[in-house]
Amino acid sequence: MDFNGLKNKKILVVIPHQDDEIHVAGGVIEKFHNNNDIYVCFTTNGDYVIPAKYRYKEAIKSLKKLGVEKNKVYFLGYCDQSYSGITHMYTSKKNWTSKNNISETYSVVGIDEWCYIKNHIHNKLNINNLINDLRELIEFITPDIIVTNDLDFHPDHIMTALSVEKAINLILKNKGNYYPLLLKTFTYENSYFGPFDFNQLYPGESIFKTKDKLLLHNKYFSEEECLKIKINEKFYTLNLFKNVAYKAIKCHKSQVLTEHAFNMINCNFTYIPRFTNNLMYLANIETSSGQKEYLNDFIICDSSNILNGNNVNINYDQGIWIPEKNDDKKNIKIFFSDFVKVKYMVFYHGLNNENIKNIEVKYNGKIIKHKFNNLLKKERILIDDSVKTIEIKILDNVVKNGFSEIELYDSIPSIKSNKVLLNDKWTNNYICFKDEKVKISIYSYEKKDNNFDIDLSYSKNVGYDKENLLLSNKSKGFIIVKGNNFTEKIFINKNKCLNDINILINPLLNKVNIIIDKFYRKFFVRKW
Repeated sequence: MDFNGLKNKKILVVIPHQDDEIHVAGGVIEKFHNNNDIYVCFTTNGDYVIPAKYRYKEAIKSLKKLGVEKNKVYFLGYCDQSYSGITHMYTSKKNWTSKNNISETYSVVGIDEWCYIKNHIHNKLNINNLINDLRELIEFITPDIIVTNDLDFHPDHIMTALSVEKAINLILKNKGNYYPLLLKTFTYENSYFGPFDFNQLYPGESIFKTKDKLLLHNKYFSEEECLKIKINEKFYTLNLFKNVAYKAIKCHKSQVLTEHAFNMINCNFTYIPRFTNNLMYLANIETSSGQKEYLNDFIICDSSNILNGNNVNINYDQGIWIPEKNDDKKNIKIFFSDFVKVKYMVFYHGLNNENIKNIEVKYNGKIIKHKFNNLLKKERILIDDSVKTIEIKILDNVVKNGFSEIELYDSIPSIKSNKVLLNDKWTNNYICFKDEKVKISIYSYEKKDNNFDIDLSYSKNVGYDKENLLLSNKSKGFIIVKGNNFTEKIFINKNKCLNDINILINPLLNKVNIIIDKFYRKFFVRKW
């Protein structure tokens, strides 16, 4: 799938709260809404403090600013939950009741929640109903791309991220011919609590927190595996009167979202891709012990307690296949009804404890012995053969961990993003304010396609060194960057004087809007 010019696709954005549409996909919605069908689904009513009637109204207004009409917005009608609490609907084994004493899904006057639209009933609040509603909505829309948040520390965000995956699993289990692309991003570190950098001289794009080059809040992936999507300039322009993101942010007055505007506007739109064409859904699986269903449920991690994530690290202790202690075979057998071409296998380890160290893979009389790296929670093994049976044997005497998922692919899934990135921020207009020369990196998503032709003949006082532009406030004109299948024209200091003025007045303008929003929330919003 090529994101350089995405057209004629159906995109479904699934998010927990009214305002997360901006954090998770605001720039993507605004960029692609003209040439694609975009739908938005809210899993909760955002009603822990503010009643749903305010949250619905604000979300519909915000999405209209971004380019989505009301008839393409769906509400599942489940209740919001705070960070802390005694219980949460996601981990409750019985029907759940919210702190506002609500036990069924509901909506507001003039807008029905999805289960009522589909089945003319209000669902009891439980996680199975939420997952089934997501499954039905996805099957109804059949989006080519599903965009959602990943494992942020808010329990509703975790619930939404995992429920979307569980709904996709139910769809894939039907063994149909529908394989949507799932894109996930972090809401808080990327946007809401991202760097307060919109109005700085050198605004830099939010980047995901990493440790040992892996994403801190999803250790299965690295930044290099992520998809960067170029958004339109009007989504981050310094002119707040024209800034589409700011217009959408201002709609959420009950949340006083303008307090976080300068964190949110300059965020990136970078996504972790999950592919659904896993050949394991065509196979039968047998194991010598343990819960084999965890090996092929699209869930790479799960948790028995998703509360208090703002104070403690969530323990992802569920959904892991682990052989029993007295199992002396410790094997997994994968059977196909006929020979299937398999390019490679992907193993996901549980996040707790040390990885399984050694395995043996048998197929077609071949034996592959593989030693896992304990620092990596996801590893790939090349098969590149047509197989009917694959047997995996754990060679460790003691197994403290296991596999949360195994995937088989017949080819390497690929997605293409935009190529040229300046200062870690997509732009076609760079403003330079200081006298001294500064280095601005040119970055390519595909490392192997890192060859650019830089034409400086249209610019003055601009240099180029390897993969860096050398700019100062005296630089002007534009440069042309050419690659194998793209051309970028990048303007230098095009509107420097106007942006100087914007940088001066933006904080004052935003402070006025914060005061107005606080006044509105205090005197015009009725709380529970």
